[in-house]
Amino acid sequence: YVEGRNLSTQTFTFSQAGRRETELPALRRDMEQSLVREGLTAAEAAAMVATWRDIWFGETGTRVFAVLPTDWVDEKVPLQISPAPDKTVRVYVARLEILTPGREQELTALLSGQEPVGTAAARLKKLELARFTEGALARAQQLQSASLAHRLQELSAFK
Repeated sequence: YVEGRNLSTQTFTFSQAGRRETELPALRRDMEQSLVREGLTAAEAAAMVATWRDIWFGETGTRVFAVLPTDWVDEKVPLQISPAPDKTVRVYVARLEILTPGREQELTALLSGQEPVGTAAARLKKLELARFTEGALARAQQLQSASLAHRLQELSAFK
């Protein structure tokens, strides 16, 4: 949803973590076909998906790819070319990394201090957050702080 516009969606889900490698080529093909439908040439779509190979398709996690509406992009990111071409096609893709509520809960539990640091670090590594580890831990800290603030507020009502 972008400023009053409904976006069309298409869901891509791996059936099981172990089948990821066998399903990845089909996911890439589907992404390429979606980008071609949005206006890219087949070569452009293949090149764009290839740039995402390691980071967006190679790491575990939950992601959202969204093709932004052309009129929205033109308004927010104006483009002027001189001399003006006969035709301009712009396809902007927003790529978002999502922390699921389950992962947020796991991360918050890791910060609780209820287990030895080595054990918590091993569990953190198992989450395979890679380059998102720092941001994910910061999010867990925010959630934990908000939860503590709420609890303090509740308890202060019983002074």
